[in-house]
Amino acid sequence: MRIAVMQSHPATDGLAAALGQLERAAEQAAEQGADILVTPEMYLTGYNIGSAGVQAAAETIDGPMLAQVSAIAKQFSIAIVTGFPERADEGNVYNSAAFVDPQGHLLACYRKTHLYGDVDQTQFSAGAELCKPIAFKGWLIGLAICYDIEFPEVSRNLA
Repeated sequence: MRIAVMQSHPATDGLAAALGQLERAAEQAAEQGADILVTPEMYLTGYNIGSAGVQAAAETIDGPMLAQVSAIAKQFSIAIVTGFPERADEGNVYNSAAFVDPQGHLLACYRKTHLYGDVDQTQFSAGAELCKPIAFKGWLIGLAICYDIEFPEVSRNLA
């Protein structure tokens, strides 16, 4: 398994700029033989954009934001793990990470369970469930977001 990790400054020019940067990164990672491209936390919109910004940017998992990520994954035949503000059916917004396979199918969506400080707590609701590992290319893969990994139950669950 070859994993490409994207490290970048947040795209401050909006979603179209973030998706353009993601497309270039996915193409490069695929050319280098990566199976998965992992982006930063809240990559698609930026992390510290304020609660009004998060509310405006949040989408459901079947919204156009992840549809475009799925199209990029499919175009370059690479799995993508990316962060985005997820609006749930009950109206809450979560700091989420989506795992999209190389065929563009959403295999998992994980909501950050441990919110860090005022930035997280004013922008998001805490997820209620730890990630269930998913099978991908003979491996079991689990998702955690940033501060989550500081808590032993997250690692124990994934192990």
